Amino acid sequence: MNRLLCWLVIALLPASALSDTKKPSSAQKQYQALVKQYEELGGARQLADKFLALAKQNARQPMALDALGWILVNVRGSNHPKQAAELILRDHLQDERLGMLCLELAGSTSVDVEAILRGARETNRHTKVQAAACFSLAGYLQNQLKVRQALLTQPRLRRRIEQFYGAPFTRHVQSLDKDKTTAEIESLYDRIVKEYHSVDAPMTDAAKTQLVELRYLAVGKTAREIEGEDVDDVPFKLSDYRGKVVMLTFWGHW
Repeated sequence: MNRLLCWLVIALLPASALSDTKKPSSAQKQYQALVKQYEELGGARQLADKFLALAKQNARQPMALDALGWILVNVRGSNHPKQAAELILRDHLQDERLGMLCLELAGSTSVDVEAILRGARETNRHTKVQAAACFSLAGYLQNQLKVRQALLTQPRLRRRIEQFYGAPFTRHVQSLDKDKTTAEIESLYDRIVKEYHSVDAPMTDAAKTQLVELRYLAVGKTAREIEGEDVDDVPFKLSDYRGKVVMLTFWGHW
């Protein structure tokens, strides 16, 4: 999955980002210095104010989106992600580079990310950004359902989940309607296959894989038909055993 996301990020890079040889601006240098400081010393929450101030002071520069995206990806347990999301929605929703950030936000645990993914999917004029937002929103919602399932099946983990994800996120995922959310996830992947298949082949293939899992492999779904011959060469089908307990063993030799 990580390899796929790397490929998608490269595919979504605008030509200007790949060929730009201009010297970095003063604001870009400040951003790079802050990133380096974080990489060397850590302390994301302590640096968040500086990234936020830098983005506000240079709102019209491309670097502003990078700084705000950094906050959303790296900061938890403060109000900074909410502020960063609000600024992106206000100033950067049409940015061509927003698709790269959407892919990074697919695994986010911030409740403020959802508005960005939905906004980019619905209003950004760049098709690649729409596709990335659609794909990322589906993954974002799937991650939320996984946390919801953990809360339901292992209540003792709630305190640990709240400590890691935060109380707002925990309350949010617990309130989700599983069937409704699953239906939306399926519709998002289906949209990628039908509407964005020409935009990004790896993304489309990944969406198809997710659709198979959602439609045929999830608990409670009817499995795809399997046909073959038994050890006595008698034809059989999986559906012949509907209503009975069936153990499938897949094996082979080469």
